[in-house]
Amino acid sequence: MNDSERISKMIEQQKELLAKAEAKMGEVPAENLKTQNISLDLIRKELAYFEQRLAELG
Repeated sequence: MNDSERISKMIEQQKELLAKAEAKMGEVPAENLKTQNISLDLIRKELAYFEQRLAELG
């Protein structure tokens, strides 16, 4: 598996993780929303990083 394929797979995994996390936002107790939002932001940043890396390789 080359770098592009590996990064593409990471992007798909991050997108799935983000979708699952966003879907569960309604289940998060109010006192945990800040932590959950920070987690979502980190996932989005990782996803953006992987997409940028893939663009650089492509």
